[in-house]
Amino acid sequence: MDTVTEAKMAIHMALMGGIGIIHSNFSMQDQAAEVLKVKKFKNGFITDPVCLSPQDTVADVLKIKEEMGYSGIPITQDGQLGSKLVGIISNRDTSFVDDMSIKIREFMTPRSSISVAKEGVTLEKANEKLKASKKGKLPVVNENDELVALIARTDLQKNRDFPRASKDKNKQLLVGAAIGTRPDDRDRAAALADAGVDVIVVDSSQGEYFYQDGVRLKRYRGMGSLEAMTKGSEKRYVWEDTKGPAGAAAVKVAQGVSGAVQDKGTLRRYIPYLMQGVRHGLQDAGIKSLTEAKEKLYNGQVRFEIRSPAAQKEGGVHGLHSYQKRLY
Repeated sequence: MDTVTEAKMAIHMALMGGIGIIHSNFSMQDQAAEVLKVKKFKNGFITDPVCLSPQDTVADVLKIKEEMGYSGIPITQDGQLGSKLVGIISNRDTSFVDDMSIKIREFMTPRSSISVAKEGVTLEKANEKLKASKKGKLPVVNENDELVALIARTDLQKNRDFPRASKDKNKQLLVGAAIGTRPDDRDRAAALADAGVDVIVVDSSQGEYFYQDGVRLKRYRGMGSLEAMTKGSEKRYVWEDTKGPAGAAAVKVAQGVSGAVQDKGTLRRYIPYLMQGVRHGLQDAGIKSLTEAKEKLYNGQVRFEIRSPAAQKEGGVHGLHSYQKRLY
């Protein structure tokens, strides 16, 4: 498939302890932006928070809220990270302000009323301070009272709800990205690295949801389908012919199909079900972990045997007039 995993899918896979690979049927900039969305979704220390200055207005706050999805914003002298912290604003501060031209300095919470953590504090200690302050955001400042980072209460809640999330050393979600093997993919790889990607692989996939006859379906576009080719996968199936007739490379021949499959439901339910199924399989084989399974496979203590179609049928549900199987 050509585009299954984008930022939303990758976020949920990482929260469940896995990792998502962002497909490459984006422009280089858009793919890097998808990676950045995942890396910023769940931070310990937010090392590049959006800041504003006292001279900015309510309109600037609302623009950030619309584009970024949050309104808890630290206020520094010049509106930049690394500048002296002078205040902070929250959604509550702007809720009753009707004049979009009012300066932030008129309604921000001043520095004297803000609880902060000092640079060098551990994430554990900073989280305790945030809990004690009962605020949504905790600025982290250096010895000159300049803003160096930010911690959000929502990240604490995510840590509680998803204790097994896949995270890097900075407590950010893990995410991978796919690239091709063409010369310009070197630039793509560099852009992905700048965005913080953890893994780069050569692969890609796609889908989007829609309803038909009351059933939730997911669009499937095979990599070789014409629909997928219009989104970028043609580089795998159409050769650049600089010597042939003009427009020859624009002629696309379908080598795949597009269609729909029934949605299996949310990953938050399906992945735990899948993990438990793997545990049951290991239990049946007398194995405690994947590490042990790998060791026994390589030393010959575990073998995989081919089962004939008849054996597979006999081992499954058969002989019933009707039955219902619920996965979870």
